[in-house]
Amino acid sequence: MSIFLAYFEADKADMTAFKEETVAKRLSDELFFIESDETRSRLYHRIKGYLPKDAPLLVAPLDRAPKFKGLKDGALKWIRARLS
Repeated sequence: MSIFLAYFEADKADMTAFKEETVAKRLSDELFFIESDETRSRLYHRIKGYLPKDAPLLVAPLDRAPKFKGLKDGALKWIRARLS
């Protein structure tokens, strides 16, 4: 299992299927931690399939918790539990 940091505009797509098949922690409106056994490329292309053609998208693997503040409650606990 790998953890990824992803940026995409979820409000511009029907993310119902994505939510059902993905373990994710929303950090803000457009930023997510995602837990997946997929490769970065497969996850990227799966998310890309839910978005409009011109929508921005970033998917990056994480090997440790990034430094951050001001994001959704529970985000640091969520990532630390998965990367410890």
